[in-house]
Amino acid sequence: MKPVLFATLLATVAAPALAEPSAAEIDTFVAAVEQIGCIVQTDAQASAIEAATGFNDAKLAEIVAVLLADGRAVVPASAEGLRLTTEACT
Repeated sequence: MKPVLFATLLATVAAPALAEPSAAEIDTFVAAVEQIGCIVQTDAQASAIEAATGFNDAKLAEIVAVLLADGRAVVPASAEGLRLTTEACT
């Protein structure tokens, strides 16, 4: 999940009709992001999430969309990347 890919993921949040990821898939993603410090802003962090989850780009976009919509993630003030707002990340 390189920067261009991650930007694409964030851009797809506004796209309608994304498939709904399962709770287990969301939990896997959240655990992976929490493991690296709750924020994804660099190539290395994005690659670590991609490797840890094994999810393809479409699945990652679905998960990011749900987390943003539910308030469990935000785009940092820098407008780069993703920061979780889960209990473990506050």
